[in-house]
Amino acid sequence: MGLWDLITEDEKSVEEVKEAEVVEEQPTEPQEQAVEQATAAQTQQEAGVDAIYKVGGAQAIGALAYGTESIPKVDKIVGPGNIYVALAKKAVYGYVSIDAIAGPSEILVLADDTANPHFVAADLLSQAEHDELASAILVTTSKTLGEKVQEEIEGYLKKLSRAEIIEKSLENFGYILEAETLDEALEVVNAIASEHLEIVTAHPFEVMTKVRNDGGIGLG
Repeated sequence: MGLWDLITEDEKSVEEVKEAEVVEEQPTEPQEQAVEQATAAQTQQEAGVDAIYKVGGAQAIGALAYGTESIPKVDKIVGPGNIYVALAKKAVYGYVSIDAIAGPSEILVLADDTANPHFVAADLLSQAEHDELASAILVTTSKTLGEKVQEEIEGYLKKLSRAEIIEKSLENFGYILEAETLDEALEVVNAIASEHLEIVTAHPFEVMTKVRNDGGIGLG
């Protein structure tokens, strides 16, 4: 129900409710982006959903929470969305159950001079494309890597369909930060406590043991 349909979220949500033996599941999809919408619908059908409603945004949350003539009231609302969806879920919480009130997507990549700048740039943009409020940060001990990542980002923006959203996201919440030492970089990592943290260093497992605050860690 956000700006971008996440097929993996569809699969995960369906698997979770089926594992919990939910009696009926009713996913909703926004009106825009017909190809992605059709793909999501096929994914949901193959996973065994009971009904699909072609509606999205805060209005979909209201419809599911209270019920309408065409959409029955549900017991629980789960899944990602933009700020309007998040605030709508907050508003109906208590009347129906929800999974969580999620904020904008965040990624922080901690990298040294062994990292591949092409891959680092791609990982940063994978979150920046979600929303204009998304955050994408590189913390590195290598000035050269930082410069190469910036070049790679500029190259990606020339050919990505969501370049306008990415540019606004990076302008508002995108940073390339250079640290003199890995310990200094880790201080920044722990202070920011990003939703997604990727460690791309020569010894990622060793570095991981020094991380105190984060949502989830990816290595390599």
